[in-house]
Amino acid sequence: MSDAFPRIGEVREQRAGLRTTMQVVEAAAAAPVAGGAEAWRVELDRCLDQLRQAWDRHIAVTEAADGLFARIRVDAPQLVPRIHQLDREHADIQAVLADFASDRRHDVDRVREAVIDLLAKLTRHRQHGADVVYEAYSVDLGGAG
Repeated sequence: MSDAFPRIGEVREQRAGLRTTMQVVEAAAAAPVAGGAEAWRVELDRCLDQLRQAWDRHIAVTEAADGLFARIRVDAPQLVPRIHQLDREHADIQAVLADFASDRRHDVDRVREAVIDLLAKLTRHRQHGADVVYEAYSVDLGGAG
């Protein structure tokens, strides 16, 4: 397997980091608003910044010239349409993360709903990506990692 894609360890590592950061964001969004909406949002924004960094690493590993998507395009060209879909998901999630950075609303319920929607998109994207890798290389990236 390692000959098929030598950087699979890097893919697994960034995948695990993204998952962990998603859990941090989920915990921050679900936290009580005991200190007030402003303090709650400041903490959530800190966690969302971590998620943006993890997402940037994900894109770097997958979209780099020598990255996962480029390798799959060569090794499994029948999966190119699915890679295009993953690229579109990257752009969509990037836009959602940018919206969080510019949106200063503090309506806790609305922000929590938006976080839930973001986490669902990320979860679906991770599964779509794992499915493509499995189809290309018969490698299970693992649901929890």
